[in-house]
Amino acid sequence: MSSDTLTTAGILLITVVAVAYGGLTLLTHLARRKPGYLDNPVRRGLWTAGHAHAGVLVLLVLVALPCLDQAEALLGVALL
Repeated sequence: MSSDTLTTAGILLITVVAVAYGGLTLLTHLARRKPGYLDNPVRRGLWTAGHAHAGVLVLLVLVALPCLDQAEALLGVALL
């Protein structure tokens, strides 16, 4: 794998920790019945949906990085 791909994978692995911390915070608010979180359905919905989508997208990119590196699909982008 190229050094750019490894750098991107390293940065994404750090974001996995951030997403996991967000999940822990979300579970803490639910378990302790935090009034500011449970009383506002918009906040609850947006935070839950945003957290779930962030985790899925980060894992999707981590899986796709070796495939993109092997296909050398980024050479066309580099020429732009």
